[in-house]
Amino acid sequence: MIKIAYINMGESVRAQRILCVCLILFVFLTSIAYAQNDYGFRVLSRVLPGEAHASFEAGNLCYVGAGNVLQVYDITNPAAPVLLGQLPLKGQVEDVVVIDNLAYIANGVKGMIIADISAPTQIQILSQLALPGEVIGVTIIAPYAYVAALDGGLVIVDITNPLLPALVSFVVVNQGAITVDASGSLACASCGYGGLYFFDISNPNSPTQLSLVDTTGTWVYDTQIRGNYAYMAYALDPDGGGLKIINIANPSAPHVVGNLITSYSFDRLDLNGNYAYIAAEDGGLIIVNITSPSNPTTAGAWHGGYGGNVSVLNNRAYLAGVEQGLRIISATNPASPQLMITVPTFSACQDVEKAGNYVYIVEKPSGIKVINLQNMSAPVTSYNRQFYYQNGAYQGVGEGISVAGNHLYVVDYSDINGGQNDFRVYGLTNPAQPDSQGIYILSSSPRGHKVRADIAYIATGPT
Repeated sequence: MIKIAYINMGESVRAQRILCVCLILFVFLTSIAYAQNDYGFRVLSRVLPGEAHASFEAGNLCYVGAGNVLQVYDITNPAAPVLLGQLPLKGQVEDVVVIDNLAYIANGVKGMIIADISAPTQIQILSQLALPGEVIGVTIIAPYAYVAALDGGLVIVDITNPLLPALVSFVVVNQGAITVDASGSLACASCGYGGLYFFDISNPNSPTQLSLVDTTGTWVYDTQIRGNYAYMAYALDPDGGGLKIINIANPSAPHVVGNLITSYSFDRLDLNGNYAYIAAEDGGLIIVNITSPSNPTTAGAWHGGYGGNVSVLNNRAYLAGVEQGLRIISATNPASPQLMITVPTFSACQDVEKAGNYVYIVEKPSGIKVINLQNMSAPVTSYNRQFYYQNGAYQGVGEGISVAGNHLYVVDYSDINGGQNDFRVYGLTNPAQPDSQGIYILSSSPRGHKVRADIAYIATGPT
């Protein structure tokens, strides 16, 4: 019999911290065990464990944020990327920057994580820092990390000691910070309908607002600073978007000098040479010639799928397409970008557990998938079931999944059926086909769980 112990996250801060420490240690051990499996470090038929939201390239390595997992690929041959290692995390990987064998990870509500990636097959968490707001973007200018933390605004972190990063200061901005960039003593924060802020960061302990660019009617997604110009990707209300080029020679009085308007919403961008590479949502990838700041023009486009984020290296664009996965696109000829390969993804993977030849996945909408990896080049889905169905669609969120002995454990919640929250137990006599053995109704939504011996420890929200 499984016994259940609650940890109410709304009442016990100490319990929450203890659980977080346990979860971080568990993630670290799991990542090493998974990286050192008997099959070597090969792409699992090029399937990511979650939606692709972020990517970063350094040399022959590509770092991909796939749901709540950081993955490292060898892209020496971009037509056949090889999975070297991965690090499961508890928050979604929103952004990642790699400098000198350290990965700085924007991990959503879990804060900022610094990981040692000197050995890609054995990624190690060095530190995890909780920050005000939800961390969704990060820029590094040593010895500081400049973080976009939504309601927390622009956050500055001292990363002199990666084992012990320290919060230096933060500035709350209107509508929340989505992305940040910094150059020298100047930082900018893109804030959706809240506009584009510029800050003097010469004193990191007390950043000073210099100006706010009025962007009425537009949603500012991303901005990058280069020299005397800031390049701002935006979406128009209700449709379309574009790229504005802003003269910031005097950052206290920025002014727009160029504007390219298209029928697509522009999301994230990356500057490379004379071009801006833009993830254009339903427009895929759009390449803009920025040789003349006053006259940006479309150089080329790839409209083969969704573009949510982009990073460029060596004439290749790495386009994160959320549930459509990661696409590697050759931009050797910017006028005619060509798709090289697609690394697909599962839809909204919430948590994943590997046991033997199988990977067990809990998803949003709430449900379970079991993937047989006995043939690594051709994984097979052996089990697929959703929990809640109403109004013609599957509902709910699978919050966590684990395997202990011959049993599979799942915690999930739903906003239907009176807000039902469950702890589910499955038998794994046949690991390819979990057998439901019981459901325990929880009094509040689960946040995490651990099973030790015959006791399940479940962290929940306030009742």
